[in-house]
Amino acid sequence: ALVGLPNAGKSTLSNRLLGQRYSIVTRKPNTTRKKVLGIRSEKDSQLILLDTPGVVTKQNNLLDASMMKAVTTAVEDADVMLMVVDANYEPLEALKLLRPPAGREHIPIAVAVNK
Repeated sequence: ALVGLPNAGKSTLSNRLLGQRYSIVTRKPNTTRKKVLGIRSEKDSQLILLDTPGVVTKQNNLLDASMMKAVTTAVEDADVMLMVVDANYEPLEALKLLRPPAGREHIPIAVAVNK
């Protein structure tokens, strides 16, 4: 599962890794509002990615709550969590916010520093 703050580049990275456009990419924050499943199959391997909405620290409305639910369920389903961090906007602070949910602390985590 690709996890990060809004506009960290999760959808762009997902599309690049998969080799095709599964996720919509815009400059507008919160373009991705639901988790997006993408699959790339090669001769001897398969890559399955879950692109997620941006993590929000405050859930001010039902949309925010719905997007955070999508992030949580994606991480619960994932074998690996890929944290996408925008290097231009306090990457260490972003990493503090992007912790796995309770019960998934053991999940392997990789960090992609973007932009």
